Amino acid sequence: MNRWVFAATLLLLPSLPLHAEDGDKNILYSTFYLDGEKASYVLIMTPDKKFEIFGPDNERIEGTVRASGEHVTLIAGNMKRLFHYDSAGKDIKLGRREGDTPQKGNLLGELPPTADGVFRTIYICEANWTKKGRPAFKRDGTQKLSQPATPEKNIDPAPPAVVAPLAEPAPAVVATPVEPATALIGNCADLAGTYTVKNVGANDDVLVIQLEGQFSYARADGMKQAGTLLRADTDLTFMGGGLKRQFSLKTTHSGLELTRRDTDVVKPGEVLGSMPPQDRAALTWLRKSAAPAPEVKPAPAAATQEPAPTATRPSPAPVVPESKPAPEVRPAAPAAAGAAITGLKQLAGSFTHKPSPFISETIAVAEDGNFSYKDSNGASVNGTVKVENNVVTFTSGEVVRTFTAKLEGNVLVLTRTENDNPKFKNDLASMSPTVLKEAKYEKK
Repeated sequence: MNRWVFAATLLLLPSLPLHAEDGDKNILYSTFYLDGEKASYVLIMTPDKKFEIFGPDNERIEGTVRASGEHVTLIAGNMKRLFHYDSAGKDIKLGRREGDTPQKGNLLGELPPTADGVFRTIYICEANWTKKGRPAFKRDGTQKLSQPATPEKNIDPAPPAVVAPLAEPAPAVVATPVEPATALIGNCADLAGTYTVKNVGANDDVLVIQLEGQFSYARADGMKQAGTLLRADTDLTFMGGGLKRQFSLKTTHSGLELTRRDTDVVKPGEVLGSMPPQDRAALTWLRKSAAPAPEVKPAPAAATQEPAPTATRPSPAPVVPESKPAPEVRPAAPAAAGAAITGLKQLAGSFTHKPSPFISETIAVAEDGNFSYKDSNGASVNGTVKVENNVVTFTSGEVVRTFTAKLEGNVLVLTRTENDNPKFKNDLASMSPTVLKEAKYEKK
């Protein structure tokens, strides 16, 4: 009898790891809605390793799912999307993995997230979606199957052979570079000011562009996002909160006319992702006020010199003073470039960075090698910090950030190293600098 029990146990052992892995993946097998006020993308994954996506333009695509404890891959024809995923209760957060290639003109290729960055997109399970009073998705037979196409980087492919009819005809699109090499941060002095877009039955959306190339956007519901502007000729890129919005720019007598570039990706669940325009038609942000011009003081008038009186008698011969050697002139010492951080004692203290008027970030470092980080949006994380070979390394769990650092008076300047490429596992990944190369923190 014992022999049979032992044999049965041996037969069951190989299946145990697979069962445990499937248990980790069970959170994926449900119906999810892209977080937003209304259904735009609906993602359905089933235990038989199949998926369906229903898009905002009444399209549908289907394919197969491959999943592990933290990765999920969606495959439809030659199209493949690679994601990390985290569970948030019964909801999930999707983030792009290395090798993921979004593609315009294909429903799977356009499934958020598509923008570069370390942020993750929230998909709400059907139970939590309906708890918010939103209707559950129902198949009505009108969704048309979208055929997957071959993914190509940085190229807008021709439309697939079978596509669902669009709600409005797309205007002709002129191909533009994804990121012009001549783009400059802060080249926005002529655009500086406050702009609005009116909403029916609601407050205005407000966009403020600052002289130094920063912006802040406030939605009608009061949600705000601040960030940095990148400008190259008529191309304008807004970067903030891990998102990029890319527009063609035309200045008019009444304000700024923005048209979405073919590389622009909207994301209704995020503040910047929902900033107008959302469709392909041009939209004008009306100028309400310009940034105050710097005060220019007039130069003092030149003093009028009275003519010297004419001498009536010969002047005595001038006395030539004894010549003395000119004093030695030494070049001025160059201004200090800032003291490089070489130890924890230099780094100890509390420092605050304000990337915009609406956001502040604070780092507190102790001499024992512990640190805490928080921002005004609720991000918070603790960890350890060390200084080796003039590189400052912040670590919290799986997230590692590396910088070179220096003190300029009471200002801590952090500059990202080439190896600073954090995984979004906690809020340390969002600590500035992230999009830019450098950030300045003032000591409290």
